Amino acid sequence: MWHLYALYNGKWVDILSKSNTIGWGSDKDTLAVSLSFESLYNLEEGTHITLKKDSKVVFLGLVISKNKGKVKNSYTCMDYAFYLNKNKLIIQFNKVNGTNAIKQLCSKLGIKSNIVQINTLITKIHKDSEASKIIEDILERSHLETNNIYIKEMISDTLYVRKLSDLKIKPKILIGKDITVNSTIENMFTKVLVVSSDEKNNRVLASAQDRNNILKFGMLQEIITVSEKKDESKAKNMANNFLKENNKVAKDVTIPLVVGDLGEDIIANRMINISIPTMGVDGWYRIKSASHTLAKNNHKVSISIEF
Repeated sequence: MWHLYALYNGKWVDILSKSNTIGWGSDKDTLAVSLSFESLYNLEEGTHITLKKDSKVVFLGLVISKNKGKVKNSYTCMDYAFYLNKNKLIIQFNKVNGTNAIKQLCSKLGIKSNIVQINTLITKIHKDSEASKIIEDILERSHLETNNIYIKEMISDTLYVRKLSDLKIKPKILIGKDITVNSTIENMFTKVLVVSSDEKNNRVLASAQDRNNILKFGMLQEIITVSEKKDESKAKNMANNFLKENNKVAKDVTIPLVVGDLGEDIIANRMINISIPTMGVDGWYRIKSASHTLAKNNHKVSISIEF
């Protein structure tokens, strides 16, 4: 049984019976989860909203925008990552590991955090940057050094950062038939340089390239700047890891799903097992984006995966 609660006149009220067109979605490149719905209730901006399946919280956030109609109103909500996306900070890290750097940031905003161990040392000054972008910069820096993929997300009022490899889900699904695979080299790189951000030092710390793909696709070069001093092995790891991830023809496929048990667990940045051998898809894949709709207790999902 689904429930849509609003903190209405100081009390949590289930507004589902007078609401419809409920949809929510997430994307791997966006920290916040969004939810939209129409309702006969007249809710104010900032009203707290909770979507539950039975007793399980699926979404918790607040109304960000409202379109008032003659009879019904339309609402767009965001989870509490909204505050990480909106708040800009001035913060300096000096040889602080990634875990403590993120904890320091959250402490400045009064946000609770649960952060996996990230050993990469961070030395950087951030000015006029959104909190979510600072966190992303820390995680990307660690990813280039270690090749670990870290996932950031708000669960209730707490920021969690965990390894993607620990986030496998096993919902019951039926795969639809209308499937198309897209491919592109738009974000491809065939060469990368790692350099210091020190204006007095333009030495290349490390480089990596794929000569065969340079001959095939041309020179597509990226430059990664690092503010802290890196030893050659760490700089080389950064170059190799970046090239491994970006030196390829990127493919993605959008898959309609009919879901059963645990369908509510399907969100971006989860690993899901998908088998469509005719499309070259067979194994565990990271969910790039997920879009849910709920109408008359009928739950449908569409996901996009990259490979």
